[in-house]
Amino acid sequence: MGRYLTTQEWEQMISQLEQGGLLEAPPTLEAGVMEKIAMLERQEAMDHRYSEKTRRFFYQLKISAAMAASLVLVLLPTGSLSYEASPYGQAKQMVWEREEPSWLDYMQQGVSTISEGVSSFSGYAMNQIMEVFSYDK
Repeated sequence: MGRYLTTQEWEQMISQLEQGGLLEAPPTLEAGVMEKIAMLERQEAMDHRYSEKTRRFFYQLKISAAMAASLVLVLLPTGSLSYEASPYGQAKQMVWEREEPSWLDYMQQGVSTISEGVSSFSGYAMNQIMEVFSYDK
């Protein structure tokens, strides 16, 4: 462990500081600090190019678009609005066209058709959502 200073050493250090003053900072410190302050001021000026009201409006617009997209994903069926044209109806028709359909065949066809429909629709919806949230616009 380090050793402790004696009272005499403390008094000597105090008298040296009183006579000589504090240590000087490196010459590049002031320039670095001023450069950092200027950079922060430039960033803050860029953040304020739109008014608070406009930024709040765009934020609410993005949130509303995300909510609408999530409701579309939850509420709309995959495929068209009729049951026969939907992936479920197509899978059922494909299974019943065979001579002896089994439960496993029905499940395999249904799952593949549903997964294709969901993945294509979710890919489209995700592209639309990401377009809303892109910061380029």
